[in-house]
Amino acid sequence: MKKAIAVAAFVFPVLCQAQGISGDKMRECGQKAWLFSMAAQFRDSRQSPQEFMKFVEHNHPNPLVLSDAYIKRAANAVYFDDEFSSASSDMLYSAISQECMNPTPQYQPLK
Repeated sequence: MKKAIAVAAFVFPVLCQAQGISGDKMRECGQKAWLFSMAAQFRDSRQSPQEFMKFVEHNHPNPLVLSDAYIKRAANAVYFDDEFSSASSDMLYSAISQECMNPTPQYQPLK
């Protein structure tokens, strides 16, 4: 699993540059994907959200561009939200990076 994340972490910046995505956006999306993926790994290995937060404090990608509030919301979602609680680390990495880079448009109803 960690090997797949390492490959994704390498491929992700290459794909972003090919799509013309800025370095700041690429860093933000990469960190979001990393955060959700690592939270899922901790959850799946039966480590507490508190242990995950300690890990993030000491092992995050530098410089961390995500706020503490975002990190806590993401961790709580991975551990406790039905939508995320059964998703694998790889699945979350892929989904979060894709949604961050290509957000779903906010459609307007027909009038």
